[in-house]
Amino acid sequence: MKKYLVISIVLVFVGVLVSCGTRQTTSAYTPMASLNGEWKIVELNGKSLNASETGQTINFDIPRLAFSGNAGCNRMSGNIEFPTNTTNNNVIKFLQVISTRMACPDMSGEQELFKVLDNIVRYEASPATGKVIFYGMDNTRIMVIER
Repeated sequence: MKKYLVISIVLVFVGVLVSCGTRQTTSAYTPMASLNGEWKIVELNGKSLNASETGQTINFDIPRLAFSGNAGCNRMSGNIEFPTNTTNNNVIKFLQVISTRMACPDMSGEQELFKVLDNIVRYEASPATGKVIFYGMDNTRIMVIER
């Protein structure tokens, strides 16, 4: 009897160790995989942008749940989150956005981009145009990106 008790305790202990070492992967986020890679920011708050003039880009690294890019003057990076407790697979949040601190003559476009990233709540891909549209809480279109 003592032998079975020891074996049971060892099995439970091993099970706990294995489950603690298990890490959630991004395989549950496969619909978001299409975002992976570099994109040009072509619209902010309804204003069309010339990506070659603004230099604003965003690069999604979906497996790492991270993003990086160029805000116009400074480099930016941060984390992204796709909440799994929702029925809408297109929910996205930009978290812990950081940037370098270079001073440039006109920082207004960059400041606007940071405000937009903070307000994004969902996205929608448009296969017909090859663009991805991001929306705010009030369902207004606040950012558009394209490859």
